[in-house]
Amino acid sequence: GSIDGLLHVNDMSWGKVSNPNKYVAKDEKLRLKILSMNKENKKISLGLKQLSPDPWESFEDKYAKGMKSKGTVTKLTNFGAFIELEDGIEGLLHISELSWTKRINHPKELLKVGDIVEVMLLDFDKNKRTISLGLKQVFPNPWDDIDVRYPVGSKTRATVSKVTKYGAFVEMEEGIDGFIHASDISWTKQVKTASDIFKKDKVLVVVILSIDKEARKIQIGLKQLTENPWENLFLKYPKGSVVSGIITSVTDFGVFVKVEKEIEGLIHISKLSNEKIEDPKDHFKVGNKVKATVLNIDKEKQKITLSIKDFINRLEEKEMQKYLEDDTAKTGSITLGDIIDLSKIGK
Repeated sequence: GSIDGLLHVNDMSWGKVSNPNKYVAKDEKLRLKILSMNKENKKISLGLKQLSPDPWESFEDKYAKGMKSKGTVTKLTNFGAFIELEDGIEGLLHISELSWTKRINHPKELLKVGDIVEVMLLDFDKNKRTISLGLKQVFPNPWDDIDVRYPVGSKTRATVSKVTKYGAFVEMEEGIDGFIHASDISWTKQVKTASDIFKKDKVLVVVILSIDKEARKIQIGLKQLTENPWENLFLKYPKGSVVSGIITSVTDFGVFVKVEKEIEGLIHISKLSNEKIEDPKDHFKVGNKVKATVLNIDKEKQKITLSIKDFINRLEEKEMQKYLEDDTAKTGSITLGDIIDLSKIGK
């Protein structure tokens, strides 16, 4: 009679066997190696792969970390792809190692079973017979020289890819995005919602503000294309200078005055007059032209505070000074009576 033996799927090949029919067929004559015999149970274990050398024994003679090699995609999973470098040598190409810039949700977006790809050997464990492979490492990392291609302060064209509440993401090149924060859209306007300014696919000219290679973040600016008007305003109107402007808004707490272009200053209710004002709307109207003294300009917070009250007081001081100068020109001195009379001016 005949004697049967078992050729286990794990002993057909040094590699993973997903389809036994690839290695054996019914009625096919095979040359096998006897691995073990159990006379009591009448069982014989046979091996096919044992007739050829174990490729892992010579693995380090042919492969090293950092080297590139071609392999065949054998299987795709949610977390990556398995690549066969040679019969019996298979590695995992994790989904995170597929691209430097693209967000890959599934390896099938880039690969399919049977594809021949060039990969880099990132790491291996000979005892566990595992290999970590990388596809993106075969190509230059675009973030390595990002600061050379996009120097801080330089201008570039970018396309709006996504609009959020706090700003917009713009694509500078495939897979390289920058972010424009709402605070970097305008020097003068307070942008509450970025969607009021940006639309998806809109092409912009922007300025590179900062680059963080490690975090892979690029800060982009739009307002930096023009000079900061607050810098010029600070020089043009030092503290104590007088400005003329048109009232743009009257509120319960004060009056807003357009000083230059889109820059508005606030005259607080307490700075509108020497007299107490209950409601600014009773005394001021939108469109009225007023003069006021600059109390402070905060370039960082982009705020300018003004005072009509200070302007009136300084005007009265000048009138008093003029009176004094005229009187001393006539008499040559100021009497006590003059000072008493002067104290009544402006009361």
